[in-house]
Amino acid sequence: MPEKTESTRQPSRRTGWRQQSVTLLYLLSVCFIIGCTTLFFPLLEPTHARFLWALLPAAIGVAACVWWQNSGKCERFHLSDKAFWLTSTAITALAISGFIVLLLNYEQTYFSDSLIIREQVEALMRNTTCPEHTHYFQMYPNNMGITTLFCFVARLTGSWKTVELLGALLCVLSVWLISLTVRNISISNILSLFALLFGIFYVGTSIIAVNPYTHNYGIFFVALSLFIYTRPMPFLPKCVLLSLTAAIGYYLKATTLIPLLAIAMMEFRFRSLVSLRRIGMVAVCLAVCFGLMVVARRAAWRSVQYEANPRVATSLPYFLALGQNSETCGRFSFRIMHLSEHLEGQSVAVRNAAFASDAAHSVAERGLLGNLLFQAHKTAQTWGDGTLDDFRTIYQNGLMQRIGWAFVMARQAANYFLLLLLPVAAFSRRVPRALLLAFVGVFLYLALFEAHPRYLFMFMPILITAAFASLKFDTCRRA
Repeated sequence: MPEKTESTRQPSRRTGWRQQSVTLLYLLSVCFIIGCTTLFFPLLEPTHARFLWALLPAAIGVAACVWWQNSGKCERFHLSDKAFWLTSTAITALAISGFIVLLLNYEQTYFSDSLIIREQVEALMRNTTCPEHTHYFQMYPNNMGITTLFCFVARLTGSWKTVELLGALLCVLSVWLISLTVRNISISNILSLFALLFGIFYVGTSIIAVNPYTHNYGIFFVALSLFIYTRPMPFLPKCVLLSLTAAIGYYLKATTLIPLLAIAMMEFRFRSLVSLRRIGMVAVCLAVCFGLMVVARRAAWRSVQYEANPRVATSLPYFLALGQNSETCGRFSFRIMHLSEHLEGQSVAVRNAAFASDAAHSVAERGLLGNLLFQAHKTAQTWGDGTLDDFRTIYQNGLMQRIGWAFVMARQAANYFLLLLLPVAAFSRRVPRALLLAFVGVFLYLALFEAHPRYLFMFMPILITAAFASLKFDTCRRA
């Protein structure tokens, strides 16, 4: 018999208060994001104020959704399970086919980190390395996980193109998992199909979906963790699968742990009664899975002759210093990078203390009002960009040069549609509080550490699920 879900349990008063506090934090975060990306957007991002025109169709779309579900007409429309599976499978297969055709006939442009990783992987395929990138990987060992995976895939198939195809495939599978997670929560085939179509457009048409990096590989593990959590199944299999997802995801991108941490907090910290047996099972599963990944990481690093140097490697305080840097409004800073290079050879404690001191100095220098303005601007830059690519509106492709502006505005409207739907989740009893806490975790992560619009790509499973699962369509479908 399936285990009771969060929505069916009767929480104690203390647990109920804690869950309400999570809902309040979620609502405050969402309202702050919406305010920064709409009301204050022309002041904070004047050069991109024209993007606000996309707010009108987005608001009309949200109003139509709210009216439709409150009118009662949605109960007249039902989609059978058979029709859902046939339709969703056909859409997913069509999306995969489209990516295959695109990637086989279109050569991508690489830059920055993704270019360095590709050049290193292609060199490793020739059993050599790029000497000019040696320092980069010593400085950023967090990118060695994805580099070794790309190297394994490329060596196995003999082509870099397979790495591109696998990344696109993982994005499509992530969207499919998002739609199934919406189905798990809402018990609605129609909502699940809407989420699938929205995800195929907003996630699938982003340049990040086809440019191999931690974002389009990491999104799969965020989507998979939410799907497993919302899927009714016995505790032990769910625990094993979530632990395995966490371990593999962490190897590729540490921030894939955000939804897993939210789930753990809601299931163990915020529960009034917790079984010691279950805590022990979770501890064993995590220890085994992460232990195996440590062994796998050592083997993978050894296979490419890589050895980490903690006196050169960056760590969490480095990214905190970037995130609080006033000159770039929380983005990458050459000043912080040069500081890291200057401190090379120092102990880990000395390096971390220097970056933490730099971040604290920036916060103290801005003052209370300055920090509010700083966070508002950073939020507008990160959450208000529907392109997820630094408000990119210039394209090299001939077709995109003709339709580029319409494409950009359509994505911007989809971005606003998503943001405006998010507050509804705060008032829905069906949406797990762990999902709301995961959203708060993403907001805090982007507020504290280095942030770019593309960083949101990996967390689209959280945003899309929270937005769509809170609506009420076709709720009479049999489970």
